[in-house]
Amino acid sequence: MLRVDGLTMGQLKGLREKARLLNIPAAEAMPYRHRDDWSEGLVLSADTTALGSLARDISIDYASVGRALTDLLEAMAVRSRRLNLKSGELQLDADPGVLIMGILNVTPDSFSDGGKYSGPEAAISHALLMASEGAQLIDVGGESTRPGALPVLAGEEMQRVLPIIERLRAELPSGVQISVDTMKSEVARAAVGAGAEIINDVSGLAADPAMRATAAELGVHVIINHMRGSPRSMQDGPAYRHVIPEVIADLSYLTTEAMRQGIDRERIILDPGIGFGKRHIDNLAILRHLPTFASLGRPVALGVSRKSFLGKIAGDDGPATMERADATMAAEALAVAGGVHILRTHDPARAVVAARLGAVFAGRVPREDGKDTKDAPPAD
Repeated sequence: MLRVDGLTMGQLKGLREKARLLNIPAAEAMPYRHRDDWSEGLVLSADTTALGSLARDISIDYASVGRALTDLLEAMAVRSRRLNLKSGELQLDADPGVLIMGILNVTPDSFSDGGKYSGPEAAISHALLMASEGAQLIDVGGESTRPGALPVLAGEEMQRVLPIIERLRAELPSGVQISVDTMKSEVARAAVGAGAEIINDVSGLAADPAMRATAAELGVHVIINHMRGSPRSMQDGPAYRHVIPEVIADLSYLTTEAMRQGIDRERIILDPGIGFGKRHIDNLAILRHLPTFASLGRPVALGVSRKSFLGKIAGDDGPATMERADATMAAEALAVAGGVHILRTHDPARAVVAARLGAVFAGRVPREDGKDTKDAPPAD
């Protein structure tokens, strides 16, 4: 099943009629508001062959609708991706089935570790441990993005992250790369100069007006995260009528804006932003409907590690410590089964196990060469 949105009345009527002629069941999609516009659409239910025929037929009268359908089908068919970074290549679907991104918060007020790795020696030691446990990316952040967190000045953020990135670039094993978790273009530029290969911006490259142009100039990969508001305000009454199509529409808009300012589409990674301006029910909906984000045609990153919604489910509303590890592992396995390409986690060793389980649940066993053994029987 797939949902096609943003149609004019003529397109809606034409698509419905073409679907009827091909015996494809079509139902009216619940309309939702994106920015100033109401989006109308259809939900279609058919195999990919029939949908391919529909895309060709509708292209005769409405080329843009046919192209959108074709792009969606191609996105769904993609099973193997690589990140071609400047210093090397990262395979997204080799063992354990996804890319593991280890979280390294060098802040005094992280929601999870509470400043445990704010000192340089502790930070470097922990990063090397995460790499030994299976992390292929180390995400270095110098500003807390927990709900209610206050911003820090760019100079202070750089003092926290740049020495760590420089040392990690020299000390990490070959094949392990670095990303920087920042919303500031000044910090991003300096971090890339120090050795970071990816900019992970929880604001979707939107908080700093110069971020998109900076990322385009640097030619690095970017993670566009979905968030409404800022870390300080994002949990002040977030509300959605239909969270999945609204988040998809927002991410599509942010992707278009990034490309408009020069960022190569092949360098864009998307994150639905669990916990960033989301209610408990919204977080659960995103986990249930992760396969729908394949419609955007880009790799999907996700971070559920130790977040409060897992604590509520597990009956642990205390601090975000290892007590949430089991719930995190279950959610990460579900995320991989749902098609996520990158897991952002505090605990790479457990995430590796979760990823292998998720790959098996999804009916594929990742191999060392990165090729899926779809439908192959799982190993004992």
